[in-house]
Amino acid sequence: EKEVKIRENRLISENPHNRQEIGEKYRITKERVRQIENRLKKKIRLHIEQTMPDFVHAMLPPGSHDDT
Repeated sequence: EKEVKIRENRLISENPHNRQEIGEKYRITKERVRQIENRLKKKIRLHIEQTMPDFVHAMLPPGSHDDT
């Protein structure tokens, strides 16, 4: 559930909350929010690489998709 809320409130929101605000709301540290956020970004990146390989090669800078 925290992943979903962090994704909604931090990564895809038009008015994203900062880590401190999210941490206070869910009673976790802003460092924990950062860890969850990084895990989400990796999941999103992997999904894009698997489902849209042409996008990865066309839109991301060379080498950026190799260092996940």
